[in-house]
Formats: sequence, structure tokens, C-alpha cells
Amino acid sequence: MKTLLRTMTVLVLITMVAGTLYYLYVRSKPKQVIHKTVSCKQMDIVKKAVASGRVVARKEIEIKPQVSGIIDALLVEAGDTVKKDQVLAKIKLIPNLVRLNDAEARLKKAQVNQVYAQKTYNRVKKRCEQAVLAGKLSERADSPNLIKLNQAKSELQTAQLNLSDAQKDFDRKKMLYDKKIITLEDYDNTVLTLNRYKEVYRKALKNYGMMKAQTFDITAAELDEAKNILDKAKEELKSSQSNLQLILKGISSLSPEKTNTLVRATIDGMVLDIPVKEGASVVEINTQYAGTTIAIIADMDDMIFEGSVDESEINKINVGMDLILTIGAIADAKFKAVIEHISPKGVEKEGAIQFNIRAKVQPDKNYFIRAGYSAGADIVLDKRKNVLAVEEGNLIFTQSDIFAEIKIRPNVFEKRKVTVGLSDGIHIEVVSGLSLKDKIKVQQ
Repeated sequence: MKTLLRTMTVLVLITMVAGTLYYLYVRSKPKQVIHKTVSCKQMDIVKKAVASGRVVARKEIEIKPQVSGIIDALLVEAGDTVKKDQVLAKIKLIPNLVRLNDAEARLKKAQVNQVYAQKTYNRVKKRCEQAVLAGKLSERADSPNLIKLNQAKSELQTAQLNLSDAQKDFDRKKMLYDKKIITLEDYDNTVLTLNRYKEVYRKALKNYGMMKAQTFDITAAELDEAKNILDKAKEELKSSQSNLQLILKGISSLSPEKTNTLVRATIDGMVLDIPVKEGASVVEINTQYAGTTIAIIADMDDMIFEGSVDESEINKINVGMDLILTIGAIADAKFKAVIEHISPKGVEKEGAIQFNIRAKVQPDKNYFIRAGYSAGADIVLDKRKNVLAVEEGNLIFTQSDIFAEIKIRPNVFEKRKVTVGLSDGIHIEVVSGLSLKDKIKVQQ
């Protein structure tokens, strides 16, 4: 029994030693590596730059009230399409006490001024009539003084017309002289003519003034002045009354069809937002306050992409280049756009310099693009159509040349020099050195 046990133990040890030796022998033998290969293919190579940003409306207007008060009624809601001058909201006025007091004080002052001006006009008119009756101011059109005055006035009008014609001729001749079309002599003659008519006009004006002074009594001038003052006082009274009514009711008596209590659209477009509700207080827009925004309207038929490009790519793009937009909210569609502006100044964002660009988005009737959508843009820098291409990672790049390892027989490869062209970062154009039949070693 002991002999059997010893024999079995020796056999197990021999088996273990033999297995270990065999395992070590197998591990020590070099493994045969099977290399994968790929072939070239015909494809389009597009080199792109990337921009990120958003799509917005070119015209996005905030509508603000012209008067302060309370929103009495909202007539539109977000998403509605509106026309220019369409009423968006009605405002119930709450008059500003300071402005109300100023308007009332202005009205009282205007009333006092009109009463005073009317009394002055009546007094001067009466004195003038007394002067006429006394014979100091002739009412006869054929009186010697009036005949001389009318003649002097006619001469003045003629001189004024001649001066005007001379001035126009001078301006025309000066332009021609500046362009070297006429001679200096012709230009000088025009200057002399203009100066002569100026002197004639000056004398006619002086003569007319003398005739007028001799013809009319001083009371006539006073009457004209009093009439002008009275007319101004009446206009000021109307303006004061209209201003007070405008503050109280928002409607001017001078233009009753117009009112500041109706908030109107300033452009055709779509209502993007109504940030206020009925019953809310609003503040008018003026030099001190920006005013309360009642509605935001945008022209949704004219959309633009606003994005930023890294400084490393900015010199590769130009105005007029095409963009391919990808909008996150419309993942199944691509949109075309054309660059129309590149900012001349960069802005630092997260440690990198970015340049802003703007591109006009071409509309697509199959999709509705909402303002504010985030979007990414591929800017096509260069393109090759239907060229021979290979994955750039399967080529060997040295300082001077580019090579590909071509399979000549099973698991045997040789290096071949390759000439390449445009690359999109993954695939690269093959200009020469490879064909569709070549099996190219996949580089690990």
C-alpha cells in the first residue's frame, strides 16, 4: 500500500513538472500577430471651422408706454402676429401730481396773458383808428405816399429775384470752376455780377424801409405787434389746455384722434413675450427712466445666427462664407446661413479669445425657428468632392514625408510614399501613391 502511494505521488510530481515546462515553452514562443488592413474610398472631404451661439431675430423691439398708469387691457398674447400701429394694450392714466400742477399753473398763466394781450390790442387799435380819422394815416390807395411805397416794394421784389438768380448762377459756375470746366475769367464775371445784384438789393431794401417809415404812422407798427402778441397768447392758451387734457385723459384736443393711452406696435412681427399683466402699474419711457416693457415684438421672417469663433480659426473665414446650422431643438434638420459680419475685436471667454460673427439664416418653410434657440455652426473652409481618401490615423507622418504600409503578401507590408491634400481631421485626401485596390495596414 505504501509502495502504491509513493508511486502515485511521484507520478503526480512528474506530471506537474512536465506541465510547467510545457507552459513555459509555449509562453516563450513569439506569437504571430495578424494585422488588420483597410482600403481607400471615394468620398467628399470638407474642412470646417466650428462656431457656437444662438439664433435670434434681427429686429427685436421692446414696446414701452408713453404715459405712466395701469394696464387696463391687454389685446394680444405671446405668439400672436401683429401689424405696425396695431393696438397692443390700453392704459388707464394716473396723473403725475407734479406735472399736473405745472400744467394747471401754465394754463392759468396763459389765460392771464391772453386777457392782457387782448386789452393791449384793443387799446392800440383804438389809437390807430383815431390816427386814421385825424388824417395822419391815409387810407387812399392812390395817395402819393402809398404809390411810392408800392413802387419801392416792387423794386425790392425785383431786386430779390435778380439776386436769387445771380446766386444760383454763381453756385453753378463755382461748381464748374472747381471741376476745371470753365475759366477763371468766367468765374470772376459771375462774382462781379453777384456783388452788383447784392448792392442793388441792399439799396432797394433801404429805400423800401424809408418809404415804409414815411408812409405809416408808428401806431400801425404797434397795432401789428399787438396783434402778433395776441395771436401768440391764444396759441399758448390752446397749447396749455391741450397739455392739461393730455395729462388728465391722455388725449390732446389738438389731435383728438391720437392718444398716448393706446400702446401700439412699431413694426410688423410676432409677439415674443408680454412681461406684464392686466392691472399692473407701468412707467413711461423718458430721459430718466427706461420705462416698463409691455411687449416684445420681433420680425420672425428675418432671423440671424449670433455666435463666436476661436481666434485660431478667425483668419480662415470671410464675409459671404456659407454656414451649416444645427439647432439643438430641431435635431433632424440642417439650416443654411451666410456670414454677413465678423467682429474686428475679440472677447475673452473662459481664458480663450473669441470673435463674434453674425450670419443671415435662410428660412425653411418646413420648420419654425423660435428666437433664442441655441445652435452650432459648421463653417465650410474648403471642400473636395468625390476624391480618394483614407483615414488620417493609418498614415505614418515624418518630418519630411508621409508613408503608408501596403500589404504585399500575407502579414508582410512595405512602406510607400504618399502625397496627400485636404484633411477634415479624420479623413485625408490622397493625391498620389495609393489606389482603391491597396490594402493599408491599420496603425495601432
